[in-house]
Amino acid sequence: MAQGGETPAQFAEAYQRFREYPLTVLRTEVFGHAQKSLQTRLNQDGLFHPSHRALYVRDLQETATGFDQGRPLPDVDAMEALLDPEEKDPWWRFIFILSRSSRDPLGCTKDQLAMLLTYHQIMPSFLDLVFTFKARQRPLTCALFRHENYLDENAPSLSLPHLGRSGIQIQHAFNLLTVEPADSPDERNQWPLRHASLYHSLDLKTGRRVYILMKGNGKLAKRIKDATDRNRHLRPDTPRTPEQSFLASLQVHLLMLEWSVESWSEYIDSMEETLRANSVEARVAPVATVTSPISLAQSFHRVSEGGSLAREGEYAVDEGRDQLIDQLTELETRFSFNELQRLSLTGDEIDRSILALEQSRDVVSQLQEQYQTVVASHAFTTLLEGAKCNAEVAGFFRRVRSILHDMGVHRRRLQDLSRTVDNDKHMFESLSQHTSIQTSKAFQLVAQTSSNQMMEWTLKMHDIAIKTKQETLSMHVITIFTLIFLPGTFIATLFSSGVLRWDDDGTLGADWVVRGGGIRLFLSICLPLTAATLSIWGAMYAVARRWARRRGRDLGLPGYADERAVAVGLGAAVQAAGGPESPRQASGGSVNEKAGAGVAVVGV
Repeated sequence: MAQGGETPAQFAEAYQRFREYPLTVLRTEVFGHAQKSLQTRLNQDGLFHPSHRALYVRDLQETATGFDQGRPLPDVDAMEALLDPEEKDPWWRFIFILSRSSRDPLGCTKDQLAMLLTYHQIMPSFLDLVFTFKARQRPLTCALFRHENYLDENAPSLSLPHLGRSGIQIQHAFNLLTVEPADSPDERNQWPLRHASLYHSLDLKTGRRVYILMKGNGKLAKRIKDATDRNRHLRPDTPRTPEQSFLASLQVHLLMLEWSVESWSEYIDSMEETLRANSVEARVAPVATVTSPISLAQSFHRVSEGGSLAREGEYAVDEGRDQLIDQLTELETRFSFNELQRLSLTGDEIDRSILALEQSRDVVSQLQEQYQTVVASHAFTTLLEGAKCNAEVAGFFRRVRSILHDMGVHRRRLQDLSRTVDNDKHMFESLSQHTSIQTSKAFQLVAQTSSNQMMEWTLKMHDIAIKTKQETLSMHVITIFTLIFLPGTFIATLFSSGVLRWDDDGTLGADWVVRGGGIRLFLSICLPLTAATLSIWGAMYAVARRWARRRGRDLGLPGYADERAVAVGLGAAVQAAGGPESPRQASGGSVNEKAGAGVAVVGV
């Protein structure tokens, strides 16, 4: 740790090796090993943008009547031209280091920053705030406060008179987190979480002060510029006294503090409106009515009655089934997993906001304690006229307490929103489970009803099969007797037709004579008539077989839908409706699959 008694020559030597910052700080409370660790982190990639440059300096010289217009410093040469180690510091110096967004690296180079921090002998712990600016996917949720004051009688001295520095110094740095409206209405997140960092140094003896503001946009820089034109403590025509510099520094801090709290109320209102709409929808959803087992069973009962074997297994597509499926699909959509994910993401966002607000509130409290310590310090009571500052200091603390109170209110509102999200998630999960359980019960009931109905159909088919068997036996008897008597009948018919001629006395002593014309007439009529009969039968059989195949494909039956295929299909349907796997199938899968299965059973 460096001690007092450092000379301007040592400062000049340290400035020449500015690239070794923070080892170039001549007075600090940070231990040497911590300085080396900070130096290592400073040399890492990703802290500084490779091409974007947004470093601006706005000075008020001791004898000037107004601030300069502000100059951009694109490189180290421009920075070196500004920082003259042989010339006194300006009365006020505002340094703005911006980035493209709150999740991007700073718009300067490492050498520029090291030269700037070495020249102003800024405490090494300020780098903790610098490290918050880097490329990141998620917003920063860490707020810090760092300080090194040298206000006591025995404080280490670093007097550099040629620069206008007495070494009696207030020095602190902090960052605050808040939400800001999105820059474009097309952005997905209309309330991004953003942060800003401020470094402040004030020499209580000479009144010179330095500010370094780091932010992802120029909103705060513009507010400070506007305040230097309007605020009575920040205008350049104010007296050049340490008291006035101290009061002006309080105003700059109030700008930062009020920025950190101004958008929370609107953000919370927006979140409340969104959650209220979704919460009401979940609370008034007609889950009990739609998922009641009786209601579902009645709906499926209407569907079951719509189909019958008389219509040869056509699907029953009626209004009752469609209405039931629509209701179940609506519940699935309303209580889908996507909605649960949305609630979880909303809860995570609110928790991050609570964390950011609490950390910012802690930083504001630390800043309040810092100034309470400064006001009570030996240097303040000795070097400044308290009577000129008491009223403004009291007003500053009053406004800080008001800001802390507002932050407490916003934190409680966010906590209430967090509880609302937790309740909604619990209700959502309960409704989803209730819907699933009741729907499964209803489908089990429907499956049992279908199984009973299929059993009745099976018994009827059994009776029909018995009757058919009896009729088939009768037909077999008739067929056997027909086969026995058919040859004799044919021969008797042929002999009695006059085709054959016998003796007049009817004896068989003489040869019989065949009438060729008669036999030809008989064959010319009998054979075509037989062929026509067979052709008509074959055509009718082919048409019936083709129609049966087409109906079998429509019904999903294997092969063709003859009597055997219909029996096989009915047996499979009975097994699907009342088998051991039916409850599991009824309880699993989506609503549409279950409804489709139930309708298929009815249709068969």
